Amino acid sequence: MAGLLVLGAGFVFLLFIGSSLGWFEREPSAPARARPGGTPAALSAAPAAAAPAAPIAAPSRRAGPSGGGPGALKDAEALETRLREIETENRRLRGEVQDLHGRLVGVLNWVLTNFRGTYPLPEPLMARLQVPPVTEDYTLHPEAAALIKVTPEEEQKINDVFAYARSYLAEIEAAMLTVTSPRPDKVILHIPPFAEDGAALREDMYAALEITLGADRFDRFLKVSEAGLKSSFYRFGEASRTLVFELVYAGEGEPPQLKIKDGWIMETVPGAKEITATEATVTNLPSRYAAYSPWLPDYLVQGFATEAVR
Repeated sequence: MAGLLVLGAGFVFLLFIGSSLGWFEREPSAPARARPGGTPAALSAAPAAAAPAAPIAAPSRRAGPSGGGPGALKDAEALETRLREIETENRRLRGEVQDLHGRLVGVLNWVLTNFRGTYPLPEPLMARLQVPPVTEDYTLHPEAAALIKVTPEEEQKINDVFAYARSYLAEIEAAMLTVTSPRPDKVILHIPPFAEDGAALREDMYAALEITLGADRFDRFLKVSEAGLKSSFYRFGEASRTLVFELVYAGEGEPPQLKIKDGWIMETVPGAKEITATEATVTNLPSRYAAYSPWLPDYLVQGFATEAVR
């Protein structure tokens, strides 16, 4: 009995000591911050009911406008959509820029290939530039071929066109040509105009050249060579032509030479005429006059058979 009393007294003693030392109190919370008036914030907020904590939303990939509500959410979604549209448009524009850059490089390479070492002339100067269109053999002249940059296949087609035109004109001349011989050493050939047939031939020849060269190169070719074409192809029948073949002697004991006069008379307007004439002294008959051999005396054909123009 005495032991129980002693044990109870010890238990009471321990409760007293623990309460004094704070063994049985709850874990202290952080002290409340005082308001400016000295009253603790916990005491002043005590009468108000504690508001429930708002749920924390997951962070967005891009921060939208501050504030909440349906309006702010719609603004954020619209901004997000616009950004995606801008990115898509940007990718499209970059693709177009790359495509244009590739085309520009191609054009510059073409310019370097086709115009390196050349100097394109302004249109007024192009009109004054004259390039011979055909050779003595009625093939495309090398200078004209270089100007319009023909391929071997195009050059052959042009030569065929020139050969056909020359053959057609020779047939017309043969049907109309007259021959006079005032003396044994002089022969005169006269060819009257044939404007209608010549105009038809010119139209056909120009159409064939345009098909071969294309419109741009054909126009360029005509600008620098049309006068030469008219001269080479008998003015396309617009003018009458007179050819004079005459023997001349440079001195006693020397072989004779052949003088050739080639004249054109064309009526430009009623009552006005344009006269063009050339004269050459040769030791051999030029090839451009070989077509007239059937109307020349044998001594001219045999004695001046090969060409060597002085």
